Amino acid sequence: MADHVVDIDPLDPASIIRAEKMINKILKDVDNKVEKFVQEIGKIGRDAAQGAYGNAVSVTLVEEDNGVTISADGKAVAFLEFGAGSSTNSANRYAFEVPFLVYRGSYSDETKGEYQATHYNYWHFGGKKITAVEPRNGMQKAYEAIVNDIDSTVKKVFG
Repeated sequence: MADHVVDIDPLDPASIIRAEKMINKILKDVDNKVEKFVQEIGKIGRDAAQGAYGNAVSVTLVEEDNGVTISADGKAVAFLEFGAGSSTNSANRYAFEVPFLVYRGSYSDETKGEYQATHYNYWHFGGKKITAVEPRNGMQKAYEAIVNDIDSTVKKVFG
């Protein structure tokens, strides 16, 4: 970021008015850059999540009062984020932040599903016998992409 020098002659009221205008311009410029930074970093996360989920999930940036939220929408987002069956990723950084339990068989335990009934060996979906759904970790990958690119994005936006 640039250094700014604001000269003030305390005995000259016009000097103080000019300084105030200059400071307000600087603050507005910083606010605009912060908005741009939030958008850029949000896009990085959105793109990483979309890349992980593929076409199965729609990932968007949702405007909020104080920034953006990366939102994933699709029929099986939780299964694609955390996996299912023997491939469930309960170590995903968001596993303890969602309003449901994430562990091998958690969905089947909650719904008294076929996976539980087969002693956590398989279930049927679409006429196929399934033992696992590999996690795609889209939101976790969004977080990782943001962390990896935050320094370069700061330099790009703020100079």
